[in-house]
Amino acid sequence: MAYQKQLQALFHDYEKHIGGPGTLRDAVRWGLKNGRLAEPKFDPEAALMSDLKSALRAETRTDDQGREYHANAAVTFTDDGGIQAALWGDLDRKTTPHEFLVEMVAQRRKGILDDCDRLKSTVDHINDAHPDKHIQLVLDFTEDVAEREAMRGADEAAE
Repeated sequence: MAYQKQLQALFHDYEKHIGGPGTLRDAVRWGLKNGRLAEPKFDPEAALMSDLKSALRAETRTDDQGREYHANAAVTFTDDGGIQAALWGDLDRKTTPHEFLVEMVAQRRKGILDDCDRLKSTVDHINDAHPDKHIQLVLDFTEDVAEREAMRGADEAAE
């Protein structure tokens, strides 16, 4: 965690240096130039795993009803050595166990809930810090999802 704290401090110092929000690329360049960061050693296996993860996350398919969906599922776990890892599987393969898919949906839902909870805390903080300019946050996505489904149906009918 010390490395993350170092990066956070670097960005906030960069932000002070430029007097406002900045890009990550510019912050990294500033950190390298000022000796605050060192170029990391390249681990080809880690880079390839990251590329593979991105490729699997990006892969989508469209079913017979015209619904686009992610083709691959990941279930994270912590191994015996305390290292977090993920099992990956194709949603459409018969060899991908149903329990695996149920766990993927549960983990994904928990991640969305975690994001909503953090967003609510952030908005509450912003509203407390800026009482004259409140941000309204709606966490019920029922209408949003229904609207997108209707739009997909309208797009399909137009084709």
